[in-house]
Amino acid sequence: MKYLETHQGVADVNQPFQAGDSDEVIADHMQALINECVADTKEHLDYGLLRMAVRYLEQADRTENNVHKTEDAGTSRIFSAPEL
Repeated sequence: MKYLETHQGVADVNQPFQAGDSDEVIADHMQALINECVADTKEHLDYGLLRMAVRYLEQADRTENNVHKTEDAGTSRIFSAPEL
């Protein structure tokens, strides 16, 4: 990807700090890398796919919360969530 080959940030992702850097410099570089990562992710995010993923996770959570196993003469009955 051209973006990955040309992108330059505040701190070098492969070597974010050097031997002898102070704790403050190391923390500043790590913070810069985290901020760049979040900003880059947001810039390349497909919001339609994100909404779809959220719906799948919500549906899975509802399904898990609505699954009830009951013991009935040695057998289990499973009740699943209603379809969306």
